[in-house]
Amino acid sequence: MNVTNYQLAVFLEKYNSQGATERILSKLEFVSVRQSLEEFKQILLAHGHSTCFYCLKPVKQIHVDHFIPWSYMQNDVLWNFVLACPTCNTSKNNRLAKIDYLYTLV
Repeated sequence: MNVTNYQLAVFLEKYNSQGATERILSKLEFVSVRQSLEEFKQILLAHGHSTCFYCLKPVKQIHVDHFIPWSYMQNDVLWNFVLACPTCNTSKNNRLAKIDYLYTLV
């Protein structure tokens, strides 16, 4: 609800012409920047996660995947990361994974 209200306020402020308060949310808004995920990769590997979360194959080159895509939730939290092979990670792209994978994650 707070996010919805915030987005509505950002939208409405485009039409506000009250001097000093004009577009204040846009001026203060923190824009998330993607950080390196290497630290999360090492944590997951150290806890026995050495296969692709999606296809379950052991992999040599492994990607850290945001289970809920970055564009949906611009936050790096450990519970949202899984290790994936490059093929599965790129094919998932910017979409939500199938519901079956959610049960596996939980």
